[in-house]
Amino acid sequence: MKASTAQTAFLDQILPFGGFVDGEGKIVHLAPSLKKVVGEQAVQRRFFDVFKVRSPRSLRKSQEISQFLNERVSVEFSAPDATEPFVLRVHLCPTPATPGLYVFNASFGVQLSKAVDLFNLTERDFSPADPSIDLLYVMKTQSVLLADSQAMATRLKEAKDAAMKLALTDPLTGLPNRRALSRQLETVLVSGRLGECLAVVHVDLDHFKRVNDTLGHGAGDEVLSRVSEILIRAAGEHGMATRIGGDEFVLLIPIDNDAQEPLLEMAQQLIREISQPVMIAGYQAQISASIGITFARAGEKKSVDDVLLEADLALYEIKTNGRGRIHFYDCSLSSRQALVQSLTRDLEPAIASGQFEPFYQVQVDALTGKVYGAEVLARWRHPVHGLLTPATFLVISERSKLTETIDACILTRALDDFVQWKERGLDLPHLCFNITADKLSDSTFLETLERETDARGIARSEVMIELMESILIDGGKPAVRAAAEDLAAAGFRLALDDFGTGRASIASLIAVPVHLVKIDRSFVTGINTDSKRQMLTQAIVSLAAGLRLEVLAEGVESPEEAQTLTRLGCWKFQGYLFSRPVPPAQFERLLQQTDWLAFCSECGLEDDWPTHDELLSHVGLAGARSAAS
Repeated sequence: MKASTAQTAFLDQILPFGGFVDGEGKIVHLAPSLKKVVGEQAVQRRFFDVFKVRSPRSLRKSQEISQFLNERVSVEFSAPDATEPFVLRVHLCPTPATPGLYVFNASFGVQLSKAVDLFNLTERDFSPADPSIDLLYVMKTQSVLLADSQAMATRLKEAKDAAMKLALTDPLTGLPNRRALSRQLETVLVSGRLGECLAVVHVDLDHFKRVNDTLGHGAGDEVLSRVSEILIRAAGEHGMATRIGGDEFVLLIPIDNDAQEPLLEMAQQLIREISQPVMIAGYQAQISASIGITFARAGEKKSVDDVLLEADLALYEIKTNGRGRIHFYDCSLSSRQALVQSLTRDLEPAIASGQFEPFYQVQVDALTGKVYGAEVLARWRHPVHGLLTPATFLVISERSKLTETIDACILTRALDDFVQWKERGLDLPHLCFNITADKLSDSTFLETLERETDARGIARSEVMIELMESILIDGGKPAVRAAAEDLAAAGFRLALDDFGTGRASIASLIAVPVHLVKIDRSFVTGINTDSKRQMLTQAIVSLAAGLRLEVLAEGVESPEEAQTLTRLGCWKFQGYLFSRPVPPAQFERLLQQTDWLAFCSECGLEDDWPTHDELLSHVGLAGARSAAS
């Protein structure tokens, strides 16, 4: 049975992938697009010779076309250039106008895109009525979306990896950060092998802020990078050096046991290396380090926070008793931590309720028998723990960033007391206030000092600012010199505190306009029996005299020490021999009731007073004293 010309024309128009089959199963016509795929030679061949039935499975062996009518048949055929058979979906149905003639339509399904490429099919090979072309567009769109999705997944993974690395890395030094440190500690504590132990070495840089303040943050960054290199070498191949913030670092070092000796040697070497001076932008920068050490052992019932707190407590112990040292954690530190936490919670309410108050330690001129001045010292009158000195609360206030607030409270209360004493006619030439490097670098400090003194009618020469000698290391730097010069130019007097204990050079002493040099108590204690201390103190007194500076010895506790100092040319004293630091009311009574000339005579100082010729040999001291009187 043949199809008519009209039938084939109609088929070609609406079913480009269709064809006619006669009752014997022979293909009598193929539409152009299907013929393009299976080839001209398929015409006049049996349908089942060209196409192999795949499903339904029950019809695989059937050769009767009539059995496939109205069935969804899956067939495959082999194309000449294809590496594997193509699968087509075929639907057959009878033509009512021509009995014994069947029409079928084929579609490629998921292999459409592959067929388009292999057989060079174009949009013209599909009729508007054939939805296959739409499927082709959908498949191409899906292909593009899949490619985009895969690319996006790759980019997301890369971004996630980069974000994770950033989250675990300190951007300045490239060292692992606190989060990475916590992960490593967690791994050892929870999943480590039994017996595995890590030394946790907490390194805190001393005097680092001074580098930032005097040389700038760029110099500070350079110092941090240098320290990180030192710590990486110390950690070695199996250890881990981390920066946990600011000027704090932690080393994790695997050890076989908790023997302290090798760790102590390593920590000492670290301090030596970190303390080496380094030249930055033509200036010498120098810092030191304090190191607290504890241990983390696999299987221990400790959290990461517990371990880090132990290392922090060991470090805190150093901070409260000096710097530049090493301390191992022990259980007794935990009880102190309870006090630290309590004081930290109480700090702000204490400031608000006025628990911080000034204490005063008298300074006496033994040559005149009069009060020379008074040093202002901060005390915390805690309702539970009693009277606390800065040795107890200074580190806490620094960590809480409340030291400046406390200093401001002490300053205003002390100036108010000074005004009251002057109104009552008490003879107190000046008050002395300690100042840190941070304060000296604070541009608002001078403005505040001027405002507070002027508002109370206090002469600026009645306020002496004590600078720690360490501030004057490389004192020729413009920032340090300018800040000190501004204070002196404004009329305030300057004292150099703890002289002889730091590394300030004579050139630095000349560069900064100080009026008074305070001999540190480390030279004074036992000076009456120590010839070396006498020689060093004599040198300091002579140097000050040559520069026309006054000299005051602090920490004087015995008449014998005072007598020796007098013979060496120092007649101004501060120490327990004369008075401990006392609160305002007690200090007022001290000024009113004490005959200092008689007290000095009782201490045997009158016998050691210099002659007129000796005074002339100390013209710097004599001139300064005369000008002040």
